[in-house]
Amino acid sequence: MTKFVIATHGYFAKGLKMSTEFIMGKRSDLFAICAYTPECKDFPKAVQTIINNNKGDIVFGTDIAGGSVNTDLQKIVASSDRLHLVAGINLPFLLQFLTSNETNVSEVINKSIEAAKEGIVNFDNLNTETSKDALDDFDSF
Repeated sequence: MTKFVIATHGYFAKGLKMSTEFIMGKRSDLFAICAYTPECKDFPKAVQTIINNNKGDIVFGTDIAGGSVNTDLQKIVASSDRLHLVAGINLPFLLQFLTSNETNVSEVINKSIEAAKEGIVNFDNLNTETSKDALDDFDSF
């Protein structure tokens, strides 16, 4: 079973994990690392502990490409084909990833990235005006 590790600056990882588990229930394949907080002062050590305790594929999802969490993980992930890294994750990404039946990790990541993109919607760009005609019969009794 592929493991997913949310690793972010501050407590964003914990919030994403909590929201995911609120929707899906408790997950044994989902971890959160709140980097550079009092609870996680040694980020590389926390990552290495998860890697050492899990033998299959591990996907790390970070908050922002180019950030310190992401750049630290790039160095670690480069050492193994079973380690993967994705930046810019959100809740739609996690839900897609964790519900996928696909066995190819790269394919699951790609589909999850699409779900993440589709989950970002600017409602200002949608035609949300309801025409008067659509409501004409609503209150006529």
